[in-house]
Amino acid sequence: MGRHICAVCGCNNDRNHPERNVVKEHVKQLKFHLCQKRHYALWTRLLGWKDWKVSRTTAVCSNHFAYGEPFPTDRHPTLYLRGYDTDSATDGKTCRPPPKKRQEAPLRKITPTQQQSNSGTDPVPDGETSHPHLGPGGYGTDSANNGKTRRPPPKERQEAPPLKITPSKQQSNSGPDSALHGETSRPHPGPGGDVMEPMAAARESRDQFSVDEHDYTFDQSCECQLPTCTCCAMAAVAALQQRVWELGTIIAGDAVELAELRTSNAQMKEACNSVNRFSILQIKHSDQLIKMYTGLPSFALFQWVFDEVKSHAGNMRYYRGPNSTINENQYQLLNHGKPGPDRILSMENELLLTLMKIRLNLNQQDLAVRFCISQSTVSRIINTWIPFLAHELKHLIYWPTKEQIRKYYPSCFKTYHGDVRCIIDCTEIKIHRPSLAVSNNHVYSQYKSTCTLKVLVGITPGGTISFISKPVGGSASDKQLVQMTNLIDLLEEGDMLMADRGFNIQELLLQSQVRLIIPPFARTTSSTNQFTEGENVKTKTVANSRIHVERAIGRLKEFMFLHGPIPLNMIDLMEAVLVVCSAIVNLQPVLVPLHS
Repeated sequence: MGRHICAVCGCNNDRNHPERNVVKEHVKQLKFHLCQKRHYALWTRLLGWKDWKVSRTTAVCSNHFAYGEPFPTDRHPTLYLRGYDTDSATDGKTCRPPPKKRQEAPLRKITPTQQQSNSGTDPVPDGETSHPHLGPGGYGTDSANNGKTRRPPPKERQEAPPLKITPSKQQSNSGPDSALHGETSRPHPGPGGDVMEPMAAARESRDQFSVDEHDYTFDQSCECQLPTCTCCAMAAVAALQQRVWELGTIIAGDAVELAELRTSNAQMKEACNSVNRFSILQIKHSDQLIKMYTGLPSFALFQWVFDEVKSHAGNMRYYRGPNSTINENQYQLLNHGKPGPDRILSMENELLLTLMKIRLNLNQQDLAVRFCISQSTVSRIINTWIPFLAHELKHLIYWPTKEQIRKYYPSCFKTYHGDVRCIIDCTEIKIHRPSLAVSNNHVYSQYKSTCTLKVLVGITPGGTISFISKPVGGSASDKQLVQMTNLIDLLEEGDMLMADRGFNIQELLLQSQVRLIIPPFARTTSSTNQFTEGENVKTKTVANSRIHVERAIGRLKEFMFLHGPIPLNMIDLMEAVLVVCSAIVNLQPVLVPLHS
């Protein structure tokens, strides 16, 4: 039995099945009432279940209470405790049959000669009975009882008749011996000094003690004025319900007022913070400031980027640890808004904060002071928005087809007749030194003489970044980095790939029939170590064309976050940071002019 089922034997009322509940005439609304802990033992005796005790989940419906619910004068179930088919005389109040009276063994008379022969004592006088287990007179000791006495059975308690007090008895009880009768028998002087009856005095003291707001005791219109009167009790219940309704109305009004005050307080707090808080509104009037803080050329492009991501940013779940991205929530699958409290910053300012971190590499504490938020909030925004932006803007890093490349083919590549598909080069980003020796060997760069991450960058002849690899340890060579990526799979037969001398990958391109264009190597023979005229021209032509990939990498390095050194706890964000930076570079003006 639980909170939704009545625990009384024979009562099948169930909170979950109201259609089959039985409601008695004295019940206005059927409810299920729990027992207070101090009454567990009493309710266990009242309900009378075998090998079962009342607990905190035991519930009794309103049918079993005299007033339809627990009342201050009658808190316990007393009706229909053996079901609704019990005798009306008992009214279901008895939980178990009354105890049987003890039956005494019939006394037999023993003659004086028999008693003398059995016990050796004096004969019993005439008119008195004797018992083999009792002494003379009916009670006593005997050798068969081992000297133990047996007391008579208890007498049944008789209820005293109610005492009616008359004025003459009050005067007789007001003497010096009246203190023995307690204070209840003393006369009570009225307001005018007259002596009142005890009941009238009690009524007078009750009326003086109670006030109109809490007068829930008796119905003033009832003539009996007794605590056991049903009319008075129902009137008191009605008064209590009315007071509860009034208090509920007051509480509801206070709740509305409290909500309005909280809203007003939040608006005032937001207004105070907005005065000193850095926001996009302070810099949107200047494209130069937008370029300095975000890397985007103008506020119009910033607004375009925000429009691209805001549809999914509304239901974005903030990063709170490694396990926060395992499963998507239901509101994310349905593309609904993020539940819970509103963001401290608007989505535009969160985007601005993220781009400022990438562009200027400001300390998190500095960003917290600028935007009037906590440092933990800054960290949570950065760790959430950088992967989100990388996912939303990765389509801006596009591998074009041959026809699309030839539509914008600068004049510096005319020598190769429109077959140059990509220009590649590598760049390195400094990181903090790992404490583990194996990891240190993996990321140590001989070229930079420090720990770095190495990235392969590829651009089109027009200067847009069309390929960006995942960062690897600085100990990897250029050839190994090309093998780790899928760049060769993107090339088609007849394409030309332009690179530096370090990319000695001709054997990797043979299967795809892709031509590698690199500057010629210096001779190592003793006859001459100078280039021929044709080799000088080729070196100059390749250098004039390949320099644009260096310029694209220079635009990437305008983002101070890529200058390093990168903390070890942010290395997992480097791939996403490179994608975001490359997408912003592609939104900048054209890198390679069509005619130069």
